[in-house]
Amino acid sequence: MHPTKSIKSQKSEELENKKIILGVTGSIAAIMSIKLSRELIRHGAEVQAVMTESAQKIIHPYSLKYATGNPVIEEITGDIEHVREVGKQNQADLLLIAPSTANTIGKISSGIDDTPVTTFATTAASTNVPIIIVPAMHQSMLDQEIISEKIDYLKNKGINFIDPKIEEGKAKMADLDQIVFETKKQLMPNDLSGKKILVTGGPTYTKVDEVRILTNRSSGETGVRIAQEASKRGADVTFIHGDLEKNEPRGVKKIFTPQYDQMKERVLKELEQDQYDYLISTAAISDFKAKVNKKKLDSSKKQEIELNKAKKIVEEVSKNFSKLDIIIFKLDKDFQEIKKKAKGLLTYSTFVVGNKIDEMDKEEKNFLIIDKDTEKELKANKKELANFLMDLID
Repeated sequence: MHPTKSIKSQKSEELENKKIILGVTGSIAAIMSIKLSRELIRHGAEVQAVMTESAQKIIHPYSLKYATGNPVIEEITGDIEHVREVGKQNQADLLLIAPSTANTIGKISSGIDDTPVTTFATTAASTNVPIIIVPAMHQSMLDQEIISEKIDYLKNKGINFIDPKIEEGKAKMADLDQIVFETKKQLMPNDLSGKKILVTGGPTYTKVDEVRILTNRSSGETGVRIAQEASKRGADVTFIHGDLEKNEPRGVKKIFTPQYDQMKERVLKELEQDQYDYLISTAAISDFKAKVNKKKLDSSKKQEIELNKAKKIVEEVSKNFSKLDIIIFKLDKDFQEIKKKAKGLLTYSTFVVGNKIDEMDKEEKNFLIIDKDTEKELKANKKELANFLMDLID
């Protein structure tokens, strides 16, 4: 077995049984194609590399043969590799050109196929195999009017682009995580297309004095996972959040609201401005508001803090937006308590997702999903929970 096969699906199985043609062109970013290949494989994909002659001057084909575990296509031969892989009887699920030079973009838009990569692109475009292009060049080339027009032309033809990072006067190839995310989004079921989903996540805080705050424990990871999963499956997602321990979700609109009042204001404003289908409230929103001291409290003395009950944001949302489906997360000591409180919560929500306080720090948790008619227990990590919930609202 080739050593590369041992890393397959180490991170996820989301690209399992998907074959990706990786087109590599003559940008210095070609050196990143080795890492990109491995990352796609770690999520389950089979990767077949195709290289232009210029790319072979930057990295040797042996490098990509090792990285993918497959022989590299360096030229089009009597085996008609492009027809076999992306023709009408295509074996491949996606053509990913990363990195793509300005030269390659210009040729694809003009129907010129004088390299293996452009020949694959012409063939894939005619058989509706999805194409993603990841530009990498000097910024002055990207800003050139003709190149901009060529990119717009290809976008109008249904070819997807992943925008480069503009740094140091260069249009650098997008981060590998972004490329993998967009690849998954292209290949996963588009079953939430047309849905607008608002997700809240992370903790909020209320001020005690000029420097001190009260907050709740929350990493924000559940909200991140749900927002990202919804986006990958085609939903239009807005993520309103407090401080996050994990990376922010990709492919979604993000609004940072660390304070209770800020989150309440932005949630209501978003719902007023746009017609959302779902609100998924995973945020650890403050239950109390402290009476704020105008000066810093003296730490050498005993202090008393007056706490007043904060209004539940989801209750106000349900009164003002009666057609909105709401999913509420509820944390308590055990499922019996969650079931008791769910009766009241379900008067203004569609689902209640409960989990236990003593499992807060566990990677895999027991969840209780309740609606007006059914209860279901689920043992899952946060990513699996996100998948389950997206299946529920599909």
